[in-house]
Amino acid sequence: MGISFQSSLDFIGPIRDLGCEYLSCLAMAVHYAKSSLSTLSINAIWKILVEEDLANSNFGLHSALSFYRTFDLAFDFLNKTTFSGDQVGAIIDGKVTYWGWVDDHYFNYAIRRMVTANGTRHSVLLNQDFIEIYNPAPEYSGGRTVGIFLFQVVDHAIHTLTSH
Repeated sequence: MGISFQSSLDFIGPIRDLGCEYLSCLAMAVHYAKSSLSTLSINAIWKILVEEDLANSNFGLHSALSFYRTFDLAFDFLNKTTFSGDQVGAIIDGKVTYWGWVDDHYFNYAIRRMVTANGTRHSVLLNQDFIEIYNPAPEYSGGRTVGIFLFQVVDHAIHTLTSH
């Protein structure tokens, strides 16, 4: 996968401290684009998100718009202008729930949010079969799942993303 681990000293502090969900989102973009992002680009995207009040040092990404904008910036940095991604639903109490604006009930990636044995909140990237494909901090493997969030990532030259 073309993304460094969260512990990389090349990342700015907030990414090292609480960037697992952010890095999992970027890993989705990188995986779909079959490309990579440098730590310099990852730091730059974070700084833009902070300037736009879509991320901060206390909570990381803090809204659905944060995910959408992260994809938008990542694909810009990757020069994949026809690509986009968005959060389209979640698995709640074992039931797949799509957001009301979603017309096409389809996802190709998921982020598993968990609480580890020592109480740390952690997120990892899953494929559409719920197999882990990227863990930004492998030292935090395992834990109790507290949410699974579903994402569509598409190339508009081929497919259409569900719009809202």
